[in-house]
Amino acid sequence: MPPGEDATIIIIVWLQGYAERWLMKVLPGAIRRFVTPMIVVLVAVPIVFLVIGPISSLLGTWLGDGIGWVFEVVPWLGGAIMGGLWQVFVIFGLHWGLVPVFQIEFQTTGQMLLIAPVFAAVLAQAGAVAGVWVRARNKNLKSLAAPATLSGFLAGITEPAIYGLNLPLQRPFAFGIVGGALGGAIISMGSVFSTAFVVPGGLALPALFGNGNMLMLALGLAVAILLPFILTIVVGFTEPAEDAATPAAGADAANDVAILSPVDGTVISLSETPDAAFADGSLGQGVAIRPRSGAVYAPFDGTVVAAFPTGHAFGLRHADGTEVLIHIGIDTVKLNGEHFSVKDGDAIEKAGYDLTTPVIVTNPDLYPEIAVTSCRSARPSPMA
Repeated sequence: MPPGEDATIIIIVWLQGYAERWLMKVLPGAIRRFVTPMIVVLVAVPIVFLVIGPISSLLGTWLGDGIGWVFEVVPWLGGAIMGGLWQVFVIFGLHWGLVPVFQIEFQTTGQMLLIAPVFAAVLAQAGAVAGVWVRARNKNLKSLAAPATLSGFLAGITEPAIYGLNLPLQRPFAFGIVGGALGGAIISMGSVFSTAFVVPGGLALPALFGNGNMLMLALGLAVAILLPFILTIVVGFTEPAEDAATPAAGADAANDVAILSPVDGTVISLSETPDAAFADGSLGQGVAIRPRSGAVYAPFDGTVVAAFPTGHAFGLRHADGTEVLIHIGIDTVKLNGEHFSVKDGDAIEKAGYDLTTPVIVTNPDLYPEIAVTSCRSARPSPMA
């Protein structure tokens, strides 16, 4: 993986989040689900190749060269930087800029001073998540912290600890940085080095044994592990409430909206409609209605935000933001407005068109669950 590739991904996803939220607000509900991804991809791809990717790669290279210079002039400072900030580098992908430096050092001298303090960085985050395991009262946190602690200490795999616990809880991650910086400085002061290119972790410690001052290695590792472990337990962190950690889907009843049937008829599943775009849910979730009369009503007090000139479909927005598409009949757009001006449902059916009327929620990000409360609907009974 080239230097900075992780950073490129993180930055573009961050920008994509802002772009998608903005587009979802400004685009009409009937088309936003299709148009938003297309616009984001068309804009994001050239930005990645022309701007973000080259900058991330350059930053990673500069970072590696700078740290290599510090190790030559002030070893303890280099150890503190590597031990304290290695996991931050990993988050942004900048650590890849140091891999060539490791390789050059090993090819030139047969040893790697730079990688030794990384053991402190890794084990410090493992110590911090171990503190979370001990202190947490939330059962979900404990269940996550246990395996994350073991994988961090043994294999040096800290992603579960960092992304799942330490970073979201903030303080444990900061304590890990402090412990890693102090431990890394001590290890580098002892001129400890590795004789193999390994993934820093408990099982890889033999690569350091006998290489440099072993007392300083033991002291540095002890500080790296115990300091964040104790700080996490004593100072603590703000843990989510038990019910907040595992919210039930659709638990926010305050945001529920009753959408009444816009026509008098029988409610059926969208999958029963003869139009594939409605049947497979591509246009959104909702229900369809086989009408008994030609009258169409508003399903709630709201605003008409889209009205097709042919009169066969309308988009409405509720005061709380819920948007609904009412599509009268299947393929009725082909009538070019004929029969709709006089609201003549019989004439539409005589023209050979199915009057099944899909009612679709077009912003499912606000209401991911649609519940049908009646199998047959006559105004004003709730439909969904």
